[in-house]
Amino acid sequence: MNIHNKLLPKTHKSFRFGNGHVLTLTENQINKIPYLTAFVSSADFFEAARDDQGHFIIHPNIDIKQLRFILDCFPCRFTQDIFIRLPDDYDAVSTVLHMDYLGLLDQPDPSLDEVDSSFFDIIVYNPLTNSYTERIRLSQICDMAVRFAIALVREAYDVTDDNVHDRIYWYIMFIISAYTFFDPNIRHHVYKVAEHYFRVFKPCLIKRLNRLRVITVTVGPTRPRRCLTI
Repeated sequence: MNIHNKLLPKTHKSFRFGNGHVLTLTENQINKIPYLTAFVSSADFFEAARDDQGHFIIHPNIDIKQLRFILDCFPCRFTQDIFIRLPDDYDAVSTVLHMDYLGLLDQPDPSLDEVDSSFFDIIVYNPLTNSYTERIRLSQICDMAVRFAIALVREAYDVTDDNVHDRIYWYIMFIISAYTFFDPNIRHHVYKVAEHYFRVFKPCLIKRLNRLRVITVTVGPTRPRRCLTI
């Protein structure tokens, strides 16, 4: 072990990435990430866990840039914060795959019916006025939009069913178009995830998706009427 590692506080560990970069983390930072916690605690049982300088050898598929973002982002208060905080020049698909590999995605993937209900079952009856009102729970639908995008990355839906692809496209269209409801970063990253998904599983929808993006950039939709936002 080199002098640098000997001088590190006992609560600090250094990790070497596939590109040769070394990142030093505190115990608190390590404990944020289940993968890192398990790796450090079991490293003594594996000779190859450290290099000749004493650095823990991170899996070559883990990107230092993505890991730094995840360390800064987690724990999140709301699921939507993942995409809101993610810079628009980051690859959202790679970010989700990293979070999944690192053991951070503990929520179950929503079914398409759950996505539908969250976005569109918003009619509330008011007995005092004997009328119906649209009630939009912004936090709920923004969280669901990001959970839905995560599920697409994780291939949670039947990729062989054209009806499933049509439903997915419809929900993507809603998210991208609803300027009033969704943060710009959420819409941007959901679009990028959808672009990746359709390129792999339904290439014929890519042109429709791109046309939709152009339309929503040039013409923003209006807010639904009779809408109570909470």
